[in-house]
Amino acid sequence: NGLTFDPDGTLWLATDGGISAFDGKHWENFPMEQFCPEQRCSYGEAPITASDIDSAPDGTIWFIAQHQALYQYNKGKWTNYKNHTLFMHPYYQITGLCVSNDGIPWMVNSGMPQLVYVDGDNWVAPRWYYDSSGVIYDIQCAPDGAKWMGGVFAIFKYMPQN
Repeated sequence: NGLTFDPDGTLWLATDGGISAFDGKHWENFPMEQFCPEQRCSYGEAPITASDIDSAPDGTIWFIAQHQALYQYNKGKWTNYKNHTLFMHPYYQITGLCVSNDGIPWMVNSGMPQLVYVDGDNWVAPRWYYDSSGVIYDIQCAPDGAKWMGGVFAIFKYMPQN
């Protein structure tokens, strides 16, 4: 579903079963069950899966679960960031994740579409122009700070103001 390398060269994978890390010799697995609130590891009939993953320059790992929840792995600890109300509708799913050079996770949504990032405990939706030319499915953070988003009929660029 997604993969990334951390600064130490460890390969991290987002899979249907959870998160896995490979350091070149050994695998470490983090089953999805450990991320599920109140032991609920299904979404209707379907099991919850890890849908995208990225790493920050400091080695922090970020991943999306079932297109609805954001998690962070830092110094051996997992943190769940509560879902923003913009993504609570079942048609508004987080479809893409990237982490910028400053370590901030940015996400796009397939339903509106909407661009959001997490700043501490706050979810922020910056104002940006979108001409409704299709659904956005992925996002990449460029070294210059730009956020590139790709969708069905168009590619968009967002450049945050400093």
